[in-house]
Amino acid sequence: MIASVTRRSVVRALVLTGILAVSAVGTALLSAPAAPSLAVFDRPATELELEKQAQFEAEGFVAGPESNLHARLLLEAPPGNREIGQRVWALRIDSSELSFFGADELVCLAVEASPGTVGTIQTCMPVVDVERRGFVPLDGPRPYLFVDGDELIIEWGPTGDARLIPRPTPPTPSTDPTEQGADS
Repeated sequence: MIASVTRRSVVRALVLTGILAVSAVGTALLSAPAAPSLAVFDRPATELELEKQAQFEAEGFVAGPESNLHARLLLEAPPGNREIGQRVWALRIDSSELSFFGADELVCLAVEASPGTVGTIQTCMPVVDVERRGFVPLDGPRPYLFVDGDELIIEWGPTGDARLIPRPTPPTPSTDPTEQGADS
């Protein structure tokens, strides 16, 4: 009888230890920080990305002969439909000739409205700003595209993959007199 009680205690302790270990691993995985968004440029370019890069270079989208241009596909809308979908491209440009932007490294977002076209550059930002706050231009509108008649904002960074979100609506002044303060 003593052996069976001891055996049950050992089994319970092992089960409890296993549950705690699995819980600790799960917590660590869930709390691990996401990869920086610009890490997309750390991987080798795909064949499609190299073709797009060459297309932008052929169209003259470089700052000068010393420029380095890297193109990466961020997303497709609708996802996975290359025949009719739109593509959002990130272009990283490294050049000492970009000083008029206040930085030697820029990231631009381009939207390819139909497959095979060059795409329209929506806006550019210094790499350091994208690393810090994500692709949120302060001097112009956020990049967007239309999907099924809806305008969607391209949200990207500072960590994780790009995604499409509905346009945020700014707060409006309250019309409730109780919320306007005592000096009204």
